[in-house]
Amino acid sequence: MFNKIEFSDINRYFASIGTILIALAFLLPYFYLKESFGIIVSENDYKSYTKISQEIISDKQSNILFFQNIIVYISGGLFIIGLSLTIIGIRRWNKRQMKIDEKFDKELEKLKIEITQMSPAEKEEKINSEIQEIVNSEELTQSGLILDNIRNEYRLVEDTILNKYNKINQNKFIIYPNVRLKHTEYDILLKSNSNEYIDELVEIRFYKNRIIPNLLYDNIKKFDYRIQYYSNNVRDAKGILFLVYDDKNISKIKIDKIDLKSIDLISDIDIKWIKLSELQSFKLSI
Repeated sequence: MFNKIEFSDINRYFASIGTILIALAFLLPYFYLKESFGIIVSENDYKSYTKISQEIISDKQSNILFFQNIIVYISGGLFIIGLSLTIIGIRRWNKRQMKIDEKFDKELEKLKIEITQMSPAEKEEKINSEIQEIVNSEELTQSGLILDNIRNEYRLVEDTILNKYNKINQNKFIIYPNVRLKHTEYDILLKSNSNEYIDELVEIRFYKNRIIPNLLYDNIKKFDYRIQYYSNNVRDAKGILFLVYDDKNISKIKIDKIDLKSIDLISDIDIKWIKLSELQSFKLSI
């Protein structure tokens, strides 16, 4: 019976001890009533014993009689203590099990969320959306030539940064460009190969002629949300935001006036300003 005691968990220990005490509460009276204890002797035999033997039998009869009078209370006490320990153990065990089940359910939900590579059409749609944002914010004429020039520069910026990551990566990350997590898109995902590092999500923004601070703040907050979405559904991640600007049209003085420290962010985002003229020589680190 006692080899059934669980020592792996305090709650299981309480429950197993309680179950044993409840069993003893019923078994103790049963074995007591079943056993004669060797005290049933005839009067003739008793008289034939030595005085010391008679005293031993008398003491034994007295002790057993005393135990008989209190066995009901002992069994009741064992039952109450056992039931209390069992209830405490099961309740605590159940609370812990609920948390384990909840964690397991969340893990299953994470496994259902698949990170997929964006199709060429989806990638083109994303680029067009970001280019349209540039055109609208900078109030540019939407001519085919202007759109093509911006599109070419935008692709050059993204490809340059991606190539830099590919060159310096030392098997620390698996690099996934243009990925989608359900309806959430990421320019580059750096997925860690070990638990020593967390995943990194890269966002790239290009500015041709001017930067509207409020629009920039809004984009950063949206990126912050996407990082949180990834962290909640996949694993912990931080963000890297590259803000590339054409320094032929946008001066460093204007950049310095933009206050990014005032933005209230939840995620860890490393924001890097890069001049377009210095993009090729810009050095990345991971």
